Amino acid sequence: HLSKAIGLVGITLLTFVALPAVRAAPQTETETVNRTVPFPNNGTLHLKNFSGEITITGTSGHDIVMKATRRATRDRLDHITLTVNTSGSTVTINANDREDSWKDHDNNVVETTFELQVPSSARLNVDAFSSRLNIADVGGPQRLKTFSGDITVRDATDAVDADAFNGTLDIDATAAGADPDLRLKTFSGHIRVR
Repeated sequence: HLSKAIGLVGITLLTFVALPAVRAAPQTETETVNRTVPFPNNGTLHLKNFSGEITITGTSGHDIVMKATRRATRDRLDHITLTVNTSGSTVTINANDREDSWKDHDNNVVETTFELQVPSSARLNVDAFSSRLNIADVGGPQRLKTFSGDITVRDATDAVDADAFNGTLDIDATAAGADPDLRLKTFSGHIRVR
């Protein structure tokens, strides 16, 4: 009986030794980017985002006031940056500017939530993939595109070109004197215009 017990202990020890080490999953971290960006007269904001809600509000100010909340692993936050560039009258904000030399085959995305204040006369050009868009009080023409997410526009007074492959379009064009040209498209969703 003693030899059987010793044999079982040996098998048990071998089993423990043979198990691979289990690595803990990388933790998601959060960082906030607050920035004020000078905005050219009659300028265009070109916003590129992959994932995360976007809220843009027109104000009487002259600059873009940005609050961005970024969520990802530390490695991704370090190698996928949020960049802001101005060329001519266009300010481009890119939420997922990845270093060419860095590759993470599992996930190349930083989820980024935007809260932006822009001059009310701003023109908007928003390219998103999985983002809900909330736009209010922006008087310039708006080109809004998201693959998956709803698009809501309040107080539109100029042209709105909105495209959501999988999402509802809710456009309010009831501001005094408003008669905007609307080009609206959704593959799987509803379109509401007021």
